[in-house]
Amino acid sequence: PATLSDIDNRIRSQVKRYLPYIKISSISFNENANVGTSDSLSDNLLSIRIDYDIVPLEIGAVLTIPISV
Repeated sequence: PATLSDIDNRIRSQVKRYLPYIKISSISFNENANVGTSDSLSDNLLSIRIDYDIVPLEIGAVLTIPISV
């Protein structure tokens, strides 16, 4: 959906502006992220996964952000 695309673009824009030494490899969204909750609660969850590299240090990492909506 357009909303997820907008979030993706905004994350990339802000990282480029404030963290230019970070290179984002991918951003993925897992709607209905199941983090050990009941099915009715999982309908209201979103998870954002950001795979990135810290370029000067040549280190890769993953940031996962669970969001309750």
